[in-house]
Amino acid sequence: MAIRNIDWRVRTVGTGIFLTNSIKVFEVNSTAAKVFLMCDGKHDVGMMVSGIKSSFQTDCTDQEIQTDINEALDVFKSIGAVQM
Repeated sequence: MAIRNIDWRVRTVGTGIFLTNSIKVFEVNSTAAKVFLMCDGKHDVGMMVSGIKSSFQTDCTDQEIQTDINEALDVFKSIGAVQM
């Protein structure tokens, strides 16, 4: 399970959603922001898939959603926003 780094936050500015710490800023979409917020050590990827499906209307399969979540987690890990 992934756990958010306490230095990182999701911020909304105007219509943009940003993942930021005191040095870096990344623009993300609402789905990536939701995934980041579920990185609380309580949600596994399966639970994240369910959370995304319940929050957003999508025609994607569970496998497609899981692939997207894993890609987002890889990016979050590479920038130090989450620990696995």
